[in-house]
Amino acid sequence: MPATAGGGCGADPATIPTMRRLIHGRIFRPAKDGGHTVFTDHRITRRPEPGMDVKKDRLVAWRAAPAAFETRNLGLAYVAVGERDHLPHCLEQGWRLLISIQEPFANDHAVLTSLGVVYLRKGLVHDAVRVFQRALELQPGAAAYHVNLATALAEAGESEPAIGHLNRAIELDPSLEIAYRRLVEIYGKSHRDAAVDDVFRRYLLFRPQSLSAREALRGVQHGAAYAH
Repeated sequence: MPATAGGGCGADPATIPTMRRLIHGRIFRPAKDGGHTVFTDHRITRRPEPGMDVKKDRLVAWRAAPAAFETRNLGLAYVAVGERDHLPHCLEQGWRLLISIQEPFANDHAVLTSLGVVYLRKGLVHDAVRVFQRALELQPGAAAYHVNLATALAEAGESEPAIGHLNRAIELDPSLEIAYRRLVEIYGKSHRDAAVDDVFRRYLLFRPQSLSAREALRGVQHGAAYAH
């Protein structure tokens, strides 16, 4: 794949915008996803629209939970809101609550996943890998959990294991768009044109009406012809 900036590249300038969208994972449906987007219990992946007023009020349960689950549920809620609305103080509060009850919920995949979300945001990628791995062991058929682990592995520089989990996620759920996006990001960074081409072809088998994916696939094929 040709470089998108600087010299030494024989790419047709007309393909460069497509290449840039490809590298940054923006060739699918537009979204305001974070760089470390992972799936919480409610698959919250969006940020608030610009200008939205996000209050910093303390979260209150809308219905009482059993006493043994009060702290757990509140911690999960803080992490979910913090991830959804990109609020560091909520992520931190949720993390503190969940850490405080981690031992009795050591095999709770929702708790493990939420801890992984915060570890990623804190840059503690190896801790994120550890808890996402355990969550996946508890829920091996959950496609979203394969994406979570792959996201952390990619951040830790473990590209090949990440690719394996993303491919497994697609096998389990061919509609999971973010898995294709993550594959494109990983392959794009290492200039693996044929692999990127294959990801788009697989995505188009599931969603043949995607014009953006078709445009990007043409860009990859055209750009590769100019790469040195």
